[in-house]
Amino acid sequence: MLAFSAGLSGYKLIFLSELLLAEALAVYTFEKRPHFGIRLAFSLVGVYLAAFLYPVVFGSDMFNSVYVSFLFLFLFGITVVAMRACFQEPMANLIFGGAVAYTVQHTSYMTYYFFVSVTGIGGIDVYGSANMKGSYSVFSVLAYFASYGVIYWFVWAFVEHEMREQKKLKVDIFLLLSFLGIMLTDIVLNAVTTYMLKPPLLGTVVIYLYSLLSGSFAMGILYSLLKKNIVEDEREMIYLLWQQDKRNYEQSKQNIELINVKCHDLKHQIQAWKRQEGLGIDKEYIDELARAVNIYDTSVKTGNDVVDVILAEKSIFVAEHKIHLSCMIDGASLSFFSSSDLYSLFGNALSNAFEAVEKIEDVQKRIVRVRVHVIGKTLLIHVENNCEGDVEFDVAGLPKTRKKDISSHGYGVRSMSMIAEKYNGILTTSVEDGWFCLDISIPLLTKEE
Repeated sequence: MLAFSAGLSGYKLIFLSELLLAEALAVYTFEKRPHFGIRLAFSLVGVYLAAFLYPVVFGSDMFNSVYVSFLFLFLFGITVVAMRACFQEPMANLIFGGAVAYTVQHTSYMTYYFFVSVTGIGGIDVYGSANMKGSYSVFSVLAYFASYGVIYWFVWAFVEHEMREQKKLKVDIFLLLSFLGIMLTDIVLNAVTTYMLKPPLLGTVVIYLYSLLSGSFAMGILYSLLKKNIVEDEREMIYLLWQQDKRNYEQSKQNIELINVKCHDLKHQIQAWKRQEGLGIDKEYIDELARAVNIYDTSVKTGNDVVDVILAEKSIFVAEHKIHLSCMIDGASLSFFSSSDLYSLFGNALSNAFEAVEKIEDVQKRIVRVRVHVIGKTLLIHVENNCEGDVEFDVAGLPKTRKKDISSHGYGVRSMSMIAEKYNGILTTSVEDGWFCLDISIPLLTKEE
């Protein structure tokens, strides 16, 4: 004999709302389909209508366990279909986002019911079981909003933050199956213990604690894996940038060598034009051409070909933006670097410094200083520039990019830090009296060492 359950009929809509909110917090940064607003509106109407029309009946204990388990799986399934209609993402990502959201909702539910079970303040009898008092009170309502609010916020701010930091979420099949397995276990375990085992209060508390700990464990694993993915993505991007820098250096070296030859020839030709009169060439044009040639001719010679190429590259930018560049570089002390590493290191350091000072309105403050020298058995590289405004640093002590597109920028300093670590050195940054300072120290090991 089957009977309808009014309590569960109402709770399925509450549960659906809780799940949809958790899913919204998990996937709102996913790529949206065209006409997202319209799709979202129709999807919400569809899932609530499907949940409302889904019949809730009770029969034998075994029937109840299976039926209620299938009910919650059905509600989960229709929300995934709704997300599919709204977001342009692989199905694995949507199922994963939904499974994470379900785990968050279930952990919140377990926290709330654990609290009301232990305190005896009463709660909602959603299953029609005898474990809950089925009564409301101000304290039970406060406990409900506190449990859900704190857990939803915590997971959104810390765990799902790592999901949002992913440039492209890549869901490992093992991770997806693990979350689905935990979710399915919690659903079935809840239904079985409620309708078939009917444990006393102590047993109920043990079951709640298990579900709470399993959900927390899953979130901890997710957080660690997402952190690992971010680090791996950063390293992959930096390696690609290194390869690009290597190609750029080879091309720049050839270009600078060609320009130097042409400039040398032009310099003599300009001198010849100046000695001759009546050629019909405007004197101002000759002087302007001579200044342009002198930009390369007066480039700093450091004793290191790679650094010389970088300085020659930057010379036009420095001249155009009226940047005062001061260099004291012992080029010979940099000979142990590979060409590509040195090009990436100094290229990023100078680019960052020049970009910072070019924005300063007072031309007199557009100053960049570079110093490279050896003290004892340690190579010291120091780059400093005037800076305006506050500089924010991340947890690693590296400056955060000020550019709007964070996902595509901010790799320069991390690249320099990795190069320093590659040579057993360290990179530090600081701001002192309006000067941004970048310092790298690298131990100089002898062959015996």
